[in-house]
Amino acid sequence: MMAKKNSWRRSAAWVTALRDKPLKSARFKLTALYVVLTCLILGIFITVLGYVRGSSIDQHLSGRLANPAEEQMILDALWRDMNYTTLWLAFFVLIAIGILSWYSVQLTLRPGIADSSRMLPMSCGRPLRPCAPRSR
Repeated sequence: MMAKKNSWRRSAAWVTALRDKPLKSARFKLTALYVVLTCLILGIFITVLGYVRGSSIDQHLSGRLANPAEEQMILDALWRDMNYTTLWLAFFVLIAIGILSWYSVQLTLRPGIADSSRMLPMSCGRPLRPCAPRSR
């Protein structure tokens, strides 16, 4: 009898040890999905923003300076600086989305304190019913 009890304990420990790996895999996959979707959205946003900024700069600054060579140098420097700043901001947004989604996926996949408030109290497998006494 004792050997049977120990084998159940070993089986339970083995199954419990396996339980974390699928959650880590799902957590990684969902986080990667969120980051990829954010990259897509940021890519579209940065493309549209670049087009609007470029046309606005050309419209407002074109022909305003006396020297056309100097004007082109200023426009190129402005364009380069704005693109550099935008790319750094996008990089930091991706880092933040990665970190935040990693922890939010953990909260979503693992039942915890937030889910316990929505659960009904259970008694004998039925909600809010007392156990019936056993007859001997």
